Amino acid sequence: MNQSSPEEMFICVQASLHNSPGGQHDDLQSSNWKLTPESASYKGKKLDVGGVHFKLLCRFVEANGEPVKFDDLKIACDHELLEDGSLSGYISKLRKKIRHALNLPKTPDPITCKDGTYRLNLD
Repeated sequence: MNQSSPEEMFICVQASLHNSPGGQHDDLQSSNWKLTPESASYKGKKLDVGGVHFKLLCRFVEANGEPVKFDDLKIACDHELLEDGSLSGYISKLRKKIRHALNLPKTPDPITCKDGTYRLNLD
């Protein structure tokens, strides 16, 4: 498996957002997210994420509100062989981290699941 460092994942997401319509900025603030290899924040509110959670968040931000397939999430966190239950656990924990950091109610869910895809819904 090819392991991506947080720095490599950041560079990939930054390039993707930079090349997207409206994303011609040198940082990731164009989508209300600011991601650096050391931190993540949404509209100025810092999220305490690292490791797999950071990689999942990067993939969701890269998707820009579009659905992401479960298998793509496994690839994004460099664990193609990760068991489905483990990945679901990481996604669940990321939901809690987002809710806590942004002081969101339990509903609506910031990360929804439909037909085997997941979507980050904050904007």
